[in-house]
Amino acid sequence: MLRSEEAQTDLERLAEQARESRVAVLCFEKDESRCHRQVVLETVRKRAAVPVLPLT
Repeated sequence: MLRSEEAQTDLERLAEQARESRVAVLCFEKDESRCHRQVVLETVRKRAAVPVLPLT
């Protein structure tokens, strides 16, 4: 799903935002094991060259 053109565009927009300011990526999955947030965050970290920190 993240390989689609639309997803790639959205990931690039998120990376651009992350370069400019702090952003939060949230998930609404009931089962945390089905959440793809880590994949999104790793992609943004690589594209934006910014640190990714967990919310505490």
